[in-house]
Amino acid sequence: MIATESAGNREAASGPRPLDPSRDLGQVADLIDAAFAGDMDKEGRRVLQEMRAMGRAGSLLWLLGRTSEEFRQSLGGFVWVEGGRVVGNVSLSRLSTLSDRWQISNVATVEEYRGRGIARQLMEHALASAAAQGGAWVLLQVRADNPTALRLYHSLGFEAMGSETQMLLPRGAPLCWAGLAQAPLPPGLSLRPIRRSEWEREYVLAKRALQPL
Repeated sequence: MIATESAGNREAASGPRPLDPSRDLGQVADLIDAAFAGDMDKEGRRVLQEMRAMGRAGSLLWLLGRTSEEFRQSLGGFVWVEGGRVVGNVSLSRLSTLSDRWQISNVATVEEYRGRGIARQLMEHALASAAAQGGAWVLLQVRADNPTALRLYHSLGFEAMGSETQMLLPRGAPLCWAGLAQAPLPPGLSLRPIRRSEWEREYVLAKRALQPL
C-alpha cells in the first residue's frame, strides 16, 4: 500500500523542517527583516536583497541543492511552518569546507508566535544536525541587551567566549581631518596622522586598551 499526501495538506502542516531554499528564502528574508530591522546595516540589507533574489530562482536553487554539498551547507538550517507560512528560522552553516566548526545565525520567530518554544526546538534541531555532520563547535552571536535570547542559549550549553563593541558616530560629528583638527583637545595634547613607522607602538597601545580592567 502506498500512502500519499496532497500538496494542500503538506502546506498546512505545522512544525519544524529543514530549510528548503527553493521555496523558503523569500519568507525567511522577510522574517529576518522584521526581527532585526533596527540592527540592520547596509550590508545586511544587501544580503536580504540577495536572499529574495535567490528565492525567486526556485527550481535552480533546488537543482543546486541536489548537486552541491557546499551549497547545501551554506544555505542550511531549519524553519518552523504554520499553515504554509514560515514563522520561525534558524540558519546553520559550516564555517569552511570540512571544518568541524559551525555557525548559527538568524534565530528569529514571528512576534505573534513567540513564547511557544519554537526557537528552542529549532535550535535543538540545528545543534543535532551539526553534531551528526561531525561538528565539534557551534558559534553564534547575540546582543548583550537581549536577555531572552541569552537565557535560551545559556540553557542549551553555550558559553561566552568574547565580546564586540560597535560604535556609532553621532549625526553632525566631523568626518574629515579638518573638522577633527578644529575639535578642542585637553591642554598639552595634539592631534596628527599616525606614521607608518609607529605601527609597533600602535599595536602595543591597542593591546593595553583591550586588557580587562
